[in-house]
Amino acid sequence: MYQIIRAKGKELSQDSTWIYIIKLISVYFLWKILHYFLAMPSSNIHTYWRGIVHLTGSFYAIVVAFFLQLLGEDITQSGIGFQFHPSLKIVYVEEHCLAFPAMIIFSAAIILYEGNWKDKLWFVPMGLFAIVLINILRLIFIGLSFEHLSSFYFSINHSLIYVVITYALIFLMITWWIKRKNREKEMGI
Repeated sequence: MYQIIRAKGKELSQDSTWIYIIKLISVYFLWKILHYFLAMPSSNIHTYWRGIVHLTGSFYAIVVAFFLQLLGEDITQSGIGFQFHPSLKIVYVEEHCLAFPAMIIFSAAIILYEGNWKDKLWFVPMGLFAIVLINILRLIFIGLSFEHLSSFYFSINHSLIYVVITYALIFLMITWWIKRKNREKEMGI
């Protein structure tokens, strides 16, 4: 009898895993649909969205320029861009650099997983803050790559290496949360 109950428990566990994954994929597709309308110039919310993007991009540019200056780089910052001197190379922190999709998926992954809201209310903001820090580091390294490496190495770093590292760190945060909640469930907390 114990074997039957245990087998049914595994089936339910696998079913809930698939439901969780389907919910996460649904959140991602809902974000893509929302983003389609946000990016549509004729939509009513496009102007507000562009303002949020510009404000966020400017914040990142200010912070990244500050840290690059601490590292000894000759930088000026204006709006969403920071410019290296004397090379005059400019890096623009555009919408795709802001980690909005990563923040949405991270938040959804935590909110949709089991656990009490009290824990989620501290972990989601902490995780979003960590994503901002990770993104700032990524942008610093992108800026340094852009200024000091060939365009080939910059492209690899910008489009592959830093993206993989960023998403791996976010995945580690989600994995830590899931393992923590599973341990608490097993212990009856």
